[in-house]
Amino acid sequence: MKLAGGQPETDSHEDRRSSPRIAAQHRAKVFHRRTHRYLPAETCNVSDGGMLIRVKSPRELRIGEALDLAVDWAGEAVVRKAELTPATVVRIEPATEPGYSHAVAVFVPAGTGAALATGRAA
Repeated sequence: MKLAGGQPETDSHEDRRSSPRIAAQHRAKVFHRRTHRYLPAETCNVSDGGMLIRVKSPRELRIGEALDLAVDWAGEAVVRKAELTPATVVRIEPATEPGYSHAVAVFVPAGTGAALATGRAA
């Protein structure tokens, strides 16, 4: 994770999680509000309050930045604007997968992430 000064943080966030993470690899798109561009992404895991996503972009995302996120839960290529979920960047890490620029932890509205990943959303 990067702190405000760009220095990596060494402590773990495991103890701060209030709900379990579910591994989930799905194609995704991030609408980067600052540049008005869509960025290709992929989910890594989800929980009731957030997701870890890998983003393919040379653009720097910022902690606290508001994004709109669309995840291809059903295997459909087209994602409609109405399916975008507001999200906020809460953590940024270097990506460990080839082809991705960084991994981004995002906060999503309560119940959105895990419920959608497991088909429990209304």
